[in-house]
Amino acid sequence: PGPLPESHVSFDGNLTKMAFAVAQEGCIDETFSAIAAYSEAVDIEAIMQGASGETPYSEIDQATLSWIRDELQIIGVEESTHSLLAWRALSWVCDIDLHVCEMVWENVMTKRNLEKALKTRLGLNFEGKC
Repeated sequence: PGPLPESHVSFDGNLTKMAFAVAQEGCIDETFSAIAAYSEAVDIEAIMQGASGETPYSEIDQATLSWIRDELQIIGVEESTHSLLAWRALSWVCDIDLHVCEMVWENVMTKRNLEKALKTRLGLNFEGKC
C-alpha cells in the first residue's frame, strides 16, 4: 500500500469540516488502506505457497517475504483500528447533527469518491475489475 496524503485540515471548532475530514481520511482512506494491506499480505502468502505468476515479489527469498507479509498484516490491523475510530466518530456526528451527517453522505460518500479511492488503493472499480 502506498502512503496516504498528509492531512492539512484545520477544524477550528467546525463540526462540518471535522466530519468531512473524518469521512474522507478515516472512513474511506483508512478502510481501503486496511483492505489493501491485507490483500497484499494474502498475495504474498500465495507466492510463498508456490503460486505462479509474475509479481513484484517473485524474486524475493522466503524469509524476506515472510517479514513483508507480517508487516503488512500489522499495518492492516492498525489501519483497521483507525478506520473503526473514524466510523465511530462519524456515527457520533450523525447522532448529534443530522444535517452535517447528510452533507457528508451527499458530498464525501459519493460513488465517484468511493470509486476513486478504490481505484487508488486497490486498482479496482466497482465491478471488481482491474
